Amino acid sequence: MLPIVVFESAWKILWLTVVARPLWTGGRLDSATSRVASSCLWVVIILAVTPGATC
Repeated sequence: MLPIVVFESAWKILWLTVVARPLWTGGRLDSATSRVASSCLWVVIILAVTPGATC
């Protein structure tokens, strides 16, 4: 199960970095992309507050 969680977390962080961040900083973030970004951000927040997730 751990490899699946790592894979899911990695692609969501990668997508946020490569796709959502440039659109957001450029002011071109549409509603559909915003919904996907908000879903992916929850995963990043949960990883940030989970003890031992960053070790």
